[in-house]
Amino acid sequence: YEGVVSDIEFSHKRGFYDGLFYLTLATETEDAIIYYSLDGTEPFDITKNGRFPMGAIYTGPISISKTTTLKTIATKTGWMPTDVKTQTYIFVNDVKRQSPNGQAPGQDWPTGNVNGQIINYGMDPDIVNNPKWTGLIEDALLDIPTISLVTDLANLFDPSTGIYVHARNDGIAWERRTSVELINPDGTPGFGLDAGLRIRGAFSRSGGNPKHAFRLIFRSEYGAGKLRYPLF
Repeated sequence: YEGVVSDIEFSHKRGFYDGLFYLTLATETEDAIIYYSLDGTEPFDITKNGRFPMGAIYTGPISISKTTTLKTIATKTGWMPTDVKTQTYIFVNDVKRQSPNGQAPGQDWPTGNVNGQIINYGMDPDIVNNPKWTGLIEDALLDIPTISLVTDLANLFDPSTGIYVHARNDGIAWERRTSVELINPDGTPGFGLDAGLRIRGAFSRSGGNPKHAFRLIFRSEYGAGKLRYPLF
């Protein structure tokens, strides 16, 4: 490589927001191109046979007005690119009213079941719209830190390889790369890095159980070999 592309700088850090803002991205490396995605997919694919852009090219500020997962990378021909960086911006009112009728939260999200795995999205409208609780939910969602996991949908739901729809399988063959962010509601620094994602549990792995637990594994192939953070 002729050099290493400088890290991407974000005008807004990951966190909780309640109003529209415009996100700017920048790198100090002249003529570098920034690619980004807003759907959890990788913005760029680098293989032995070449480089394949998969996201949009950043040309100016990005309007953020709802919960958004941003993945970015900066590249330059002949230079080592940056690592893929992920930033999650959470709008609590979006979370509160996500999929009230159980509908898929976005394009390509499966509905019904896959391989017999029951899939159930959304917040319960009987709680969200109940006068007793509706005024308390947003503050409750901000009472503890949030962990954001951002990965390609296929890693979870692909009928052949998705770990969520093969929840009884385990071992490294059923580990998928994910971004992990700890987001503190009070704005204090959390962390953001990549790790391995697996399903954890015993009886709860049953496809009849719509909610599975995750396990995170930190290894050098994803970046940091260990999580160094005072989590407890």
